Amino acid sequence: MLRVYTAQIGTYYGADALDITIKSAPPEARPFAPDRWDMVLGAKRGRLSQSAYHAYYLDLMRASYRQQREAWAALLARDEVTLLCYCPATVPFCHRRILAREILPALGARYCGER
Repeated sequence: MLRVYTAQIGTYYGADALDITIKSAPPEARPFAPDRWDMVLGAKRGRLSQSAYHAYYLDLMRASYRQQREAWAALLARDEVTLLCYCPATVPFCHRRILAREILPALGARYCGER
């Protein structure tokens, strides 16, 4: 079973780290990153509600799961992953925590907390 952790970029450097940001995600992590910079900035700057961002990201991940099955299978086949983005742990919501706390557990993973 995949164990999922979360951390802010720059605070964790383990071998299991996976950057899932629109800005710097490697190719294998892009299926898990937001796809629109205006959505990210809108949420960060308070122009987009948490609920709207949450709904958008869930819809994006549903589409990603349908279209990028190999990437999802590769992620779920890992023993452990730490999902990284630029949001500080004090931010009340972000996509790394939506993926870690809601989406991946629905697919059989276990969320183990922030590093």
